[in-house]
Formats: sequence, C-alpha cells, structure tokens
Amino acid sequence: MTIEETVFQCKAFRPDRLRAFGFREENGTWTYETDILDGAFRVSLRVDRHSQVTGRVLDTMNDEEYLALRNERFDGAYVNSVRFAYEEVLRKIAAECCGDVLFSSEQARRITGAIQDRYGVSPEFPWTQDAVKSAGVFRHRENRKWFGIIMPVRRDRISGATGTQTVDVMNLKVRPDQTEKALGTDGIYPAYHMNKKNWISVILDDTLADGTLWEWIENSFFLTAGR
Repeated sequence: MTIEETVFQCKAFRPDRLRAFGFREENGTWTYETDILDGAFRVSLRVDRHSQVTGRVLDTMNDEEYLALRNERFDGAYVNSVRFAYEEVLRKIAAECCGDVLFSSEQARRITGAIQDRYGVSPEFPWTQDAVKSAGVFRHRENRKWFGIIMPVRRDRISGATGTQTVDVMNLKVRPDQTEKALGTDGIYPAYHMNKKNWISVILDDTLADGTLWEWIENSFFLTAGR
C-alpha cells in the first residue's frame, strides 16, 4: 500500500470538514497544499470523487518531486524525517476531515448496508495481521458458512491493470457452470486467493451496478445456505 492508502484506509471524507481544513473543491476533486520542515518541502494533495488520495512532496529548492520518499531502499535519517513530516500531515487530515467506516469504497458500504437490511448480517473481521485485518467476512447466521468477503486488494492483482491502487474487492460463490457467464461481465474477475471454479471477485468501484451485483450476492447466499 502507498503511504496515503495506509493512512486513509477505511476512512470516509466529510466535505464540510475538508473545506474547513483548507481544501479547495473543483468538479468533485479536492486539493490542498502546505509546507513542511520549515518550508524545505511542499505537500500537494488531491482527493478525487471516489475518495482516492494522491499526494506529492516537492523539494522547494528545485520544485521537483522528492522521489526518495517512496523508495524503501532509502532509509537514512533525512529521508525518514521527510516521511514522518508528510505522514503527520496525512494523519492530521484523517483525524480532522474523516470518519471511520468499515470499508473504503462507497459501493462496499452500500452493499454492506443492504446485506445488513436483507439478511441481518454484519461483516466480521477475524484476522489481526495488517495485510488482512480490513477483510470483512459475511457468514450465514445458522451454519456460519461464508457467502461473501470484502477485502482491499491491489487492482493489478485482480485485473492485470497497471498501477498499485488498492480497491475493495468482494468474493462470492458461484456454481462451476456459472463461472463463464460471470467472467464475461465487466467488473468480475477470477477469484482472488480462493477456488476459481467456485468463486469470483468483483471490484467494488461501481463498474458493476448494485442491482447486478446483488443478484450475484443472492446467488452466493443461496449456494452456501445448506439445506
């Protein structure tokens, strides 16, 4: 994960708080700039309409991005002081401009609410390791079997697209004879870290409409319900 994704994981931005903090909004995108380390560096942040945060730290001496910030091979006192100052800005924004949520994406939050309303089931978070602690499991109340799991995954590991952006992904069960149909649908991919004959992964970025996604959720719920 990037520094930004780590800090803002499972955070929802509040527009009124962003504005009060000093962000400027234009066409659904929020931008903010501030200096750190006595003006030696300038932080430039962008929050898009999907709450994806991108940030740049510029060396004010030459107005170029300080690339060492994101290179883990650089671990000296100076670069770490820049990282710390940058993270301090991000964490302050997270504390003052965001609220805690179960999942990062709006679609994941909508679907979670729909599952709670329909089935009376809330996600469980059974793992403590950093890599999977944000993964929420949806279980049947009777037999405790999973019928879905939402987890943050790098987009390129699901779709093969370039870049390292983290997205919420939902794994759902299908019959083997349904797999081909599912994989022919935009937004649906072979299951991440599960049996690809019996499970699919859906990227929760609104590529797949809620109504269509809900059909696959109901299908998964039925297949895992038992007798």
